[in-house]
Amino acid sequence: MIQRRHVFHIGGYDPITPKVQVDRLRRSLSSFDKIWGASSRLSEISNTSAINASCNLEAWGPNWKTYVTFEMLRWDDLIRCDSGVGLVPRLVQSVKALFDFIVTGTLFKYAIASWKYALFFIFPYCCLLLIAFCSAGFIISGDQVHTPNILGRRITAWNSSTACHLRHLDALDWTKASDKSHSR
Repeated sequence: MIQRRHVFHIGGYDPITPKVQVDRLRRSLSSFDKIWGASSRLSEISNTSAINASCNLEAWGPNWKTYVTFEMLRWDDLIRCDSGVGLVPRLVQSVKALFDFIVTGTLFKYAIASWKYALFFIFPYCCLLLIAFCSAGFIISGDQVHTPNILGRRITAWNSSTACHLRHLDALDWTKASDKSHSR
């Protein structure tokens, strides 16, 4: 039985601070405790620097106990810096990355390796196409009230109410991957 662990966590391409990550971990531990009939205790963040942050975790059950040092390797500052670029330039970069991934066959390799990841990859582009088509239907239909117009209005309202979420739907991490693969 493993009694002591040191976990290095490298987060996804989100500007998640260590505090937010620990809050997520706390919620997950609550589910873990209920599902497995275990108990756990999570400390506050003890060590924080520009590179990493850590906290300690204890988990135990009837015949076991484990101590974990949970170390988060930080890059939220870099992601926040990338997020400072305007929406239109980011979308242009993202579409360039999409075409690069199609031309080089990377998207198809994703689909072969993991169809779920390929769907995750193309989902933002599908959302943007849906918004574009519905918005085009809204513009073409003018003031006449019929189904495309109503749908266009709803999608346009949804689009404007979720504009902040589109900042994360532009696949900027794939843009960075494309740039890296071409040494840019």
